[in-house]
Amino acid sequence: MVLEVRRHMPRLGTRKLYQLIEPELKAAGIKLGRDGLFDYLRQHQMLIKPRRNYTRTTLYPDNLEQALDEEVSSSVRKDGNQCA
Repeated sequence: MVLEVRRHMPRLGTRKLYQLIEPELKAAGIKLGRDGLFDYLRQHQMLIKPRRNYTRTTLYPDNLEQALDEEVSSSVRKDGNQCA
């Protein structure tokens, strides 16, 4: 069951996976809860490793000119009495 779902959605987490296969488990008479599914997947090395979110903190040369143009154009005043 798990492999069928993971074939179509390889990055699906265990909690959503459990929601999808829970009716099939009950129909087959398999008594397995969410925590039990976590343990089963851990034993068979089928848990999904979390992806790291990287924040880009440096402007690279190809983006630098565009970013500076946007910054300058947004701070240009159209009227002498207009606040920044």
